[in-house]
Amino acid sequence: MKRSVLAALCAAAALAATADPVPVASIRWIDRDFDFGLMKEQAGPKTGSSRFVNLGPDTVSVFSVKPSCGCTSAEFSDAPVAPGDTAVVSYTYDPHMRPGKFDKSVKVRLSNGDRYSIRITGNVLGTPESLATLFPVDAGEMRLTDAVINAGEVTFGKSPVFFFNAYSMPLDSISPSVRAASPGLVVKPSKPKAGPGDIVTYSLGFDSRRHGVYGHVDIPVEFKADPASDASPVTVGFRAFVLPDTEYLLLKQKGANPVCAPAPDIIDLGDMQGFQGDSRPIKAVVTITNAGKGPLGILRLYSNSDAIRFGKPFSSSPEPGGKAAPVTVKPGKSLKVNVEIDPARLPSGPFRIPLELITDDPAHPHLQIPVAGLK
Repeated sequence: MKRSVLAALCAAAALAATADPVPVASIRWIDRDFDFGLMKEQAGPKTGSSRFVNLGPDTVSVFSVKPSCGCTSAEFSDAPVAPGDTAVVSYTYDPHMRPGKFDKSVKVRLSNGDRYSIRITGNVLGTPESLATLFPVDAGEMRLTDAVINAGEVTFGKSPVFFFNAYSMPLDSISPSVRAASPGLVVKPSKPKAGPGDIVTYSLGFDSRRHGVYGHVDIPVEFKADPASDASPVTVGFRAFVLPDTEYLLLKQKGANPVCAPAPDIIDLGDMQGFQGDSRPIKAVVTITNAGKGPLGILRLYSNSDAIRFGKPFSSSPEPGGKAAPVTVKPGKSLKVNVEIDPARLPSGPFRIPLELITDDPAHPHLQIPVAGLK
């Protein structure tokens, strides 16, 4: 047993004697990363530098210096750096039209093949001109990138996330408040407080099931930079158009799909230019026929115009978070819906106002019946 241990120790010693030596760093950075701190855009570009000392036995030189983006330029000398000598790499950050914090890198390559990365950071206080361009919405002590978030079409049951940014202008930290008017829209900041020149990103998670409304969705979001101030909040609009999940409908219906066939194709009011203020509403009837093999669920029938009203069961719009049960039409059956049009509320000139019909017909979940005419 003792001989085995002794043999193993001897073998290890022999291996260590023949192994390659551990490489020693050829340089040592005296100061590598650089923080520009709080800098004013109007003051123009600023320059920083990093230094290293040659620790090796051989002369080295800086072969190349490459900043990570066009906002930064670099200067260096490719003169040989003798053992024990020091070299300097300089870099300049241009803050023009770049308000907010930045975190960039400068890649350094030496003549011996060694590569290093210098990290440069800072925070730019923007000029009124750059802020008005990049953050056009005035929100008091902060400026926002968007007044309206257009989410486009959203499939019911999905929960997409959208974003907008806010730039903080005060020289003190503030804690903005944000509140959405629907439980189906959750707004979260990237940080609870905003310091001078900080950019806060707000995520808007839209839960279409929790909001519970098909078709057009318009949710106001109240934003207040300083909740303690007397200033009124700024409203950011969130807009989307919620459609049924047609893939889910096809699986659920198992081939017994409904087919929505509304009539008429258009409600033509003709030439109304002789209208003299008659307060009596114009009445029309929309017939929704199910020409398919399974029951048709009418999820919503509405108009965005206040000139148009519907009779039961669509006389009121569903409230957010309280989606009404769909009205069902059996195969081969029809549902007649009374429509009242207030002439006094119609726009002047030619008009075309769509009636929006959302159903669980997987082939045509969204149909429009226009109300058209000339006033």
